[in-house]
Amino acid sequence: MKIQHFAVIALAINALSNYTERVGRTHIQKFLFLAENWFLDMSHHTFEMYRYGPYSFDLDGEVQALRSVGVIDMEPSASGYGARYSIDSGQVTTAVNKGGIPQGDQRKIKELAKWIAPKRVRELEAIGTAEFIARSRPNTHDDEVIKRVIEIKPHLERHEVQGAVKELNEMRAKLQA
Repeated sequence: MKIQHFAVIALAINALSNYTERVGRTHIQKFLFLAENWFLDMSHHTFEMYRYGPYSFDLDGEVQALRSVGVIDMEPSASGYGARYSIDSGQVTTAVNKGGIPQGDQRKIKELAKWIAPKRVRELEAIGTAEFIARSRPNTHDDEVIKRVIEIKPHLERHEVQGAVKELNEMRAKLQA
């Protein structure tokens, strides 16, 4: 794994943990899916549609590799569902310095984390799936994206997907400006 990839994962986990007590796998996955598609130049993860929206097995492998060498900590949730990921702030500083992440991207990472962190898995699923559909079908109208998301994820309600698309459009515009 390149130091720049580690730096982005480290920064993502650290930034998310500034806004929530529980940084879970879904948060990390959706965060990096959006960041790599919207503003990071070193995109290298392949995402596919999965249980809770876009998922990258290679990203998950990188997170697990960083866990195995003690860079990332994982603590099982007290509720028994999922886990909480964290990273020592010293590791983040070292990674960012070595990874050379531009200040503009660091600002965008913090802004994206502030938006993503408080979201529940269901909200992240709607957001990630809507962005996945929009990216796979460029120039598709929002109504068509909403329709397609509901076809793929029938447990999501129309108002949830509409809200996700609206928020996505606002955040994408903000971060790509």
